[in-house]
Amino acid sequence: TENIKYFALTVDESNVKLNINGTESSASKLSDPSLLLANNVSFFGQTGAAQSNGNIKDFRIYDFALNANEIEYLLP
Repeated sequence: TENIKYFALTVDESNVKLNINGTESSASKLSDPSLLLANNVSFFGQTGAAQSNGNIKDFRIYDFALNANEIEYLLP
């Protein structure tokens, strides 16, 4: 069987939340949101970064934080 996981990382002014398959699996408060922009942090396509062993079928960036219901609606 195929093992597919859907990840959604939501960041707003004070929180970071990770949803896996539409279920919140982790949440943290940001003590200093400016740290997200410090040092040109890059997660995708970064030299020396770990490679994906699969394909990315759908990748989206929103300019607002999605709630759990909105994320679940997007799942196939």
